[in-house]
Order: sequence, then structure tokens, then C-alpha cells
Amino acid sequence: MHQRSRQSGQADYLMLLLRIRQARTNSRTGKSLSKTCEEWRATVQRYDSFTSQQEMRKACERYERFLETGIAPPGTLQ
Repeated sequence: MHQRSRQSGQADYLMLLLRIRQARTNSRTGKSLSKTCEEWRATVQRYDSFTSQQEMRKACERYERFLETGIAPPGTLQ
């Protein structure tokens, strides 16, 4: 019985994390960071260079970090 309660608590926690992540994705900041990441992905597809790959990596890491922490990089739309 205790095991089932623990599993239920873990499932609830995971669902909460998913809802928080989804809310961040749908926020103004999340949309802005996502757009920047996608624009760099498209740039890499057209002009595959070291610089474009580095910028894509940075932009997409900023977006992922925001989704995980909720902390926007300095200078990002809030």
C-alpha cells in the first residue's frame, strides 16, 4: 500500500512538472526563445557553418534552460 502511494505521488509530481513546462512553453518568453532557436535551426539548414551551429546551440540551450528553470536569460522578453 505504501509503495502505491509513493508511485502515485511520483506520478503527480511528474504531471506537475509537465504542466509547468507546458506553461513556460506557451508563455511570451517561451515563444520568443523557441522562435529564436527555430530560426537558428533554419539558418544552419541553409548555411551550415561553425558560427551558425554555435549560435543555434546557444539559442536552443537558452530555450531549454528556460523550460527547465523558468529563468529567462538577461535581455529576453518577459
